[in-house]
Amino acid sequence: MSRGTVRDTPPRTPCSFLLSALKSMPPRFCIHHLFLILLHSVFVFAETRTIDDTFGDSVTGEIPNYSSSDCWSQGPDCSGCFLQPDASKAYNGTWHDTSSNTCSGNDANDPFKAGHGVTFTFVGTSLAVFVIMVSQGPTTWPTNLSFSLDGETSYAAFPINLNGDSYEFDYHVPVFDNSLLNNSLHTFTMAAQQGTSGSTLLFDYATYNFDSEQSTSSKTGSDQTSTTSESLSTSSSTSATGTGTSSLNLSHHNAPAGAIAGG
Repeated sequence: MSRGTVRDTPPRTPCSFLLSALKSMPPRFCIHHLFLILLHSVFVFAETRTIDDTFGDSVTGEIPNYSSSDCWSQGPDCSGCFLQPDASKAYNGTWHDTSSNTCSGNDANDPFKAGHGVTFTFVGTSLAVFVIMVSQGPTTWPTNLSFSLDGETSYAAFPINLNGDSYEFDYHVPVFDNSLLNNSLHTFTMAAQQGTSGSTLLFDYATYNFDSEQSTSSKTGSDQTSTTSESLSTSSSTSATGTGTSSLNLSHHNAPAGAIAGG
């Protein structure tokens, strides 16, 4: 039995197949197809945008809507707040702080109406939300959260902090992630969920991917130069949560009455 022949040529890759196909075309078609490929590569990349708790959307400027000024504090400016993370480790040096048992809004049994929610809108294909959490301290601070994305609700409970003589914090902690969204207008709400004890939420920032290819393909005129993101988010910013405000009480936040003893 004869041995098989050794293959001298490397296997064909997608790139080599594309080059072979281009070589077989007439020059004018080759240039045209190459131009389309390069043009597509420019628009296919998604742009990552940030929604800061205080400064808002890095592109549209839209500010998150906090459901109650009595239930939220601007963390770095709150001298009376019990928890004092390191501002230099927070995104943009800011965060917003609430605990579910410090006050109640229209409906104490509904986490989205109890005054402990934050809402924002965006146009994009993914969303990730980040918070600051207590990692250790003499008192436990549970973090139980409710999420609503375009009306679909979910919940998450996170491990309580370790016992320690002083407070330490974890920064840039992801609590929500969805990378399977249509590149359209979305509304997101996150709230501290009251359970057998209070729940603490230190909201820092969120990120989302904006796909300019999908948005630009929906335009109908060559004179339309602004992206879909700005127009949609601006028109919806006042209707996302009703009467929420970002003018916050800076001194209401003390240790939670229902805090569990550390151990």
